[in-house]
Amino acid sequence: MLVVNDSLKLIDYDGMYVPAYGNGGKYEKYSGERGPFEKVPPFEIDHLWMQTWDETLLANCPDADNFRTTDKEVRERVERARKLERARHKEMRKRVKRMEKLEEAIANGDALKVVRIARHLDDYPPLERARTENAALFERGKRARQALRALRKGDDKAVLATLDLLTVTKSARQFLPFRAQIRTLVEATLAGARFQPGQPSYQLDRQSGQITLRWTGWSWPHFGLPDRKCLIASHSQRFLQALDEVGEDTLEPGQLSCRDGYTLLSPQETDFVTIWPAVTLDWKQFGRDKVIGPPLGIGSIQLTNGKALRRWWPRGQKDD
Repeated sequence: MLVVNDSLKLIDYDGMYVPAYGNGGKYEKYSGERGPFEKVPPFEIDHLWMQTWDETLLANCPDADNFRTTDKEVRERVERARKLERARHKEMRKRVKRMEKLEEAIANGDALKVVRIARHLDDYPPLERARTENAALFERGKRARQALRALRKGDDKAVLATLDLLTVTKSARQFLPFRAQIRTLVEATLAGARFQPGQPSYQLDRQSGQITLRWTGWSWPHFGLPDRKCLIASHSQRFLQALDEVGEDTLEPGQLSCRDGYTLLSPQETDFVTIWPAVTLDWKQFGRDKVIGPPLGIGSIQLTNGKALRRWWPRGQKDD
């Protein structure tokens, strides 16, 4: 042990002199609270040194000259630790703010923004909890990023496999450069979606006054939507070809509600039913609210002498 003065005593600690505290000559103890001096954390040892070293008192002390290099090293080490702590604190504040933005994005259902923010929160426990609780939203965001990469490359096959129209609407700015590309791809996909009549194509229940329609061909991609949709419209004299011919009574059921056929009220005399595959778009983003595929006509459905006549025509071609 080296006694510098009454208030500062040093012991050799791993080849370095450090302050020692205690009474009764037991200077290897730290204040009698922690136990052996060696168990004191290194950063506390450095702070104890700085608290104990009195430069004014030791300015003219020859014995202290041997420890000035150690004092300099300690102070530099403490300063580095303080800078590191400030950096950690700054990073912690950033993470807290990012987590707040992530929670806002989750509340708004903005999947692309969610995954973009999450990239900066790796190994952050609150992120893992949010990822578990909102797994579907994170998956949509992942697919949206994949769709953006595919759109940039012009890889239509990959776009069809990953495109999520709900995310496209939520992240309109990111997808804006590709809106014409997306619309063209959806139109081309629906052009190949062809409904076929079921067997039978309809059943008429005279007692309840209802017709149950049946058809197949729900084969186009979901585009991230919860269900595939179709449009159903009827006319008393003819089949319809385009949406501008459709009136206010158009129905828009989904595939899930049509698994066992779709039921509607039977006609009074004659009914021509037209069914289109359909995908809903955001009007503000794409300049139209729907894309439709080729129509399937079922009918005419007539009541003649109490007997229903069954006919159908697919893809805009009437029966002879």
